[in-house]
Amino acid sequence: MDFPVAVACIAFTGTAVDEADGIYNVENLFDTIGSPETYDTAFSPQGSMNWNTSRYMKKIGMLARAIAAAGGDRPVDFIVLCEVENDSVVSDLIDKTSLHRLGYSYIMTHGVDVRGINIALLYRPLHYSPFHTACLRPFSAEDSWTTRDILYVSGLTHSGDTLDIFGVHFPSRSGGAQGAVRRKRVAAFLKAKADSVVRRRMRPRVVIAGDFNDEASDVSIRRTLCGDGKFVVLHPDKSVVGGTYKYRGKWNELDHFLVNAEMHEVSFTSVKILTSDFLLEPDAVHGGRKPRRTYLGPIYKGGISDHLPVVMEFLP
Repeated sequence: MDFPVAVACIAFTGTAVDEADGIYNVENLFDTIGSPETYDTAFSPQGSMNWNTSRYMKKIGMLARAIAAAGGDRPVDFIVLCEVENDSVVSDLIDKTSLHRLGYSYIMTHGVDVRGINIALLYRPLHYSPFHTACLRPFSAEDSWTTRDILYVSGLTHSGDTLDIFGVHFPSRSGGAQGAVRRKRVAAFLKAKADSVVRRRMRPRVVIAGDFNDEASDVSIRRTLCGDGKFVVLHPDKSVVGGTYKYRGKWNELDHFLVNAEMHEVSFTSVKILTSDFLLEPDAVHGGRKPRRTYLGPIYKGGISDHLPVVMEFLP
């Protein structure tokens, strides 16, 4: 049975065994039905991507394998997924694949992104009991742009402590300087919300996770989110691969975990990029390896995602 959850939309108007948390941008997890309300018609059997049931089922099966691999001997307790279209694709992922036996439930945003993509949190009810969620909208009705909502979930871990999770997918890097300004603005909005949670918790444990579309050295993270030292970026070992996303032969680290400073001091244990062989393929053009993606432009490559998953372990 799912735990009861209070849901609200907020618009922007001006030890025991370690627990594990994951981030995964799953690269356009769309169903095969075009929606007249969003720009997703390419992902249909008649669309330019030739997206069909066979390809869809293959993708969710491989995603399930990746999520299972992320936990090793013990399943990951919480997973922030970026680029999921709707409830049906998340339900299919956790109910119609090998993940079914792990008993995941989910919470997700239902935002107004022009492409129709959202953020979801998968969680194991025996290990996390959500009591409040909100979709935080970091733009106003007067703005000429939109972006993905931020997913905020508060819940109790199996140890009885409160864990607050923010799932994010910042504006695209394709916008150039304008995109950087928007990412900084979203980061400022997120920072205010996260700081308010830290202030009202006696023992704050706040995790911010997702695709930031920025490096840790960029302004949105280095200065806006972490400049005052209240939040810390967790840096994974990059000795095997150089990041989570590869563009024109260069590795980028765009998928991050941030935690509040108190949690970093007492609870954090490790963070790693998942580099299982089935997630990667040879980079014939630039050398080395690269994520085994589903599409390259309109060309179907048959892979899983253009991002690699990241896994954090922490004490409950």
